[in-house]
Amino acid sequence: MCGINHNGSLECAMKMIEGADRSRVVAIKVQIISAVKSYTRNSRSYSIFKKAELKFGEWRILVSKARELGIDIFST
Repeated sequence: MCGINHNGSLECAMKMIEGADRSRVVAIKVQIISAVKSYTRNSRSYSIFKKAELKFGEWRILVSKARELGIDIFST
């Protein structure tokens, strides 16, 4: 189930983009994080964010979907 974020699920992220399209938004912002680059491996934050990461190829799929729907997509 999707909540306020995709929780590392490409399927959920796609549903969120499709929902944004139905809501007629013109742009969406995503946050891209790398647990490996941002946290030490033994930290609680690392395990939380590692589970929520999408792979680079999955981000490319999301960008393609947003563009296909005419939605601007950007990240921080």
